[in-house]
Amino acid sequence: MIAYLLEVAFLHIIFYTIYFAFLRKESQQSLKRFFLLGSVFVSLTVPFISIPLPSITDPVLQGAGNIPFLDEVVVGPETTKTSAISFFSMIPFQSVYLVTSGILLMISVFSLLQIALLYFKSRTEVIDNIQVRVHPSVRRSFSFFRLIFIGERNRTIIAHEKAHGTLLHSVDIIVLNIFRALFWWLPTSWIVLREMKLIHEYQADDIAATEKNIEEYRRILISASMAPLGMNLASSFHEGALLKRLNAMKKTKKHISKWKIGMLGMLVAGVVLTFSCSEEMAGNNEVLTRVDQPPEFPGGMAKFYEYIGQNLKYPDQARRLGVEGRVYVQFVVNKDGSVGDVIAVKGIGAGCDAEAVNVLKNSPKFNPGLHNSKVVRVQMVLPIDFKLNADGENTKLEKLEIEPI
Repeated sequence: MIAYLLEVAFLHIIFYTIYFAFLRKESQQSLKRFFLLGSVFVSLTVPFISIPLPSITDPVLQGAGNIPFLDEVVVGPETTKTSAISFFSMIPFQSVYLVTSGILLMISVFSLLQIALLYFKSRTEVIDNIQVRVHPSVRRSFSFFRLIFIGERNRTIIAHEKAHGTLLHSVDIIVLNIFRALFWWLPTSWIVLREMKLIHEYQADDIAATEKNIEEYRRILISASMAPLGMNLASSFHEGALLKRLNAMKKTKKHISKWKIGMLGMLVAGVVLTFSCSEEMAGNNEVLTRVDQPPEFPGGMAKFYEYIGQNLKYPDQARRLGVEGRVYVQFVVNKDGSVGDVIAVKGIGAGCDAEAVNVLKNSPKFNPGLHNSKVVRVQMVLPIDFKLNADGENTKLEKLEIEPI
């Protein structure tokens, strides 16, 4: 789950960077709107897409740089403890994440309830063949889908709110509010929501400010109050960014250049392909290094480290010679969960390498890894640090949580 959230976040940052570099200053608001909304859906779905690429080298012999690592195991003090817990696995972070997401979702639900309550309390009127809702508590006009709540009986403002409904701007706002609630820790989730609301105002301004009344429209826009509406799911004529909206109306609308369209297409395709490709071969015994669900030890990785701690012994030869250092043990979790192909890819000798390999070879079975909903063989690396006290005695194991890289 954490890997998915991080991949979505990284993709969204990349897409917003592309938008900022190529589209932000363009006047084609519909294209900008499509790109920002599309980038959210693509970011959320690409992690589930896997495009198989044939592996050229023998996975068992390839460099460890592509292999998921377990956190390092240290043979170190009499107490067993965790010394490098993943930030995202800490209970306090999970609590903060869930509480913050819950608060943001509740704010949106409260806004929806406000609109629903106002709908039932208000009455219907028809102004210039446009159906609107009227209630004394509505001081500033706003719209939600095709519902228009008016605070001022101004034809220009009503036309603006009608444009919001016709273009279904509320769909974008709801989607982006949900995305922000789930990814509140991602700066681009806030930036894109703000940018999208501005794009909505540009689009509604273009429709409402016809050539005959454009100067009057500017005057009304300037005189309108910029105070916030207080409903985060509603679209309103009174949204901010006054100077930007005035400048946008003055600009001559230009079509985006073809080279930018081509560049955007290539960049987006490149990002999607980069994040979708995975190492996979047709052979049933292929060993993978990137999988959707890594192998898991029964009872969790804490139990795995407990097993290592109970069975790993500091070799007498290494203790006599004062040998310390790190041993990297590479192994494969087979489809039946058994551990095989165990080798020390980098060691320190003096019996430490053999001891580490022997403990891994005798490990209980894992729950096998999954890729594309299929059980697969997965290659991993376990770093083990052998350390001695000042008196030459070895210390017990510190356990750390798994965190593939």
